[in-house]
Amino acid sequence: MSFTLENTIRSQWSASPDNSPQAWQMFVDHFERFTGLLCVAAHLGCSQEHEQEFHQLRQWFARYYGPVAHRVRPGLQGTLGETATDESTSDAFESLIEPGCLSDLLQQDEGDLIPRIRVISECVYSVPTP
Repeated sequence: MSFTLENTIRSQWSASPDNSPQAWQMFVDHFERFTGLLCVAAHLGCSQEHEQEFHQLRQWFARYYGPVAHRVRPGLQGTLGETATDESTSDAFESLIEPGCLSDLLQQDEGDLIPRIRVISECVYSVPTP
């Protein structure tokens, strides 16, 4: 089976949810790096360094978002960026990490990237710390 972000995250959901403070703090730390990267790239353009960091963060989220997604997803239902497919619904956060590269994400932006980041950030920061 080839790597797809959706399959990797979905397979992580079958694992036990991780409610530990450490898992949540690691997610928040990576989320902050990721959203900072998106904002910089949206304003200044996409560099090779930005692409590399996007790839690294995307790989990290593919492995570690699944166990904490149960804490984020309820607040993201019905928000900007949620996409439905035949098999599943990607939450607004997943829609940011689905593109294979940062330049693709930026090219797909229809002027709603920063508002989507704001909505997702409000959700993430409203989750009680375990």
